[in-house]
Amino acid sequence: MIISPENTEDTSQEHFVITDVQASESGMYKLILRELKNGSIIILCI
Repeated sequence: MIISPENTEDTSQEHFVITDVQASESGMYKLILRELKNGSIIILCI
């Protein structure tokens, strides 16, 4: 899955690939994303 920002006017868009999803017992999810252009890792807790 590729995630791109909602703002499509910026030509320097970043695209991310979800590399892992982890669920906790408290109902939280941790998404680990990798940015396609430079390989940066981003961790989101939702």
